[in-house]
Amino acid sequence: MRANALAILGGSERLRFLVALAAGISFAARGQYVEAGYDEAHALRALRHVNEMMIVATVQLQSSMAQKPAYPDEAFLEVLADHASMGHCREVLGSALKEAIDVSGYGSLTS
Repeated sequence: MRANALAILGGSERLRFLVALAAGISFAARGQYVEAGYDEAHALRALRHVNEMMIVATVQLQSSMAQKPAYPDEAFLEVLADHASMGHCREVLGSALKEAIDVSGYGSLTS
């Protein structure tokens, strides 16, 4: 999935990918709530890191729109992965990346 994301980030669908990624992170975050069956400690930790992923993704989007990406593409994905790992919410990032890749029309690229 990382290779697909890097290919898209380096191409003409960059902004579409970043918009879809930010939306995907926010929608997937709903699965981390207490109401989704998690205890409060997990929900707090996960949602704190989901929020950080949203900040990173939207700053990257905003910066890319100004043609000055905040992070190099590999570092961008690394920071997202670090937050997903620290928040024990890798499925949030995985789901969001898959959705963003599909929306960008690159679902058939190899992982």
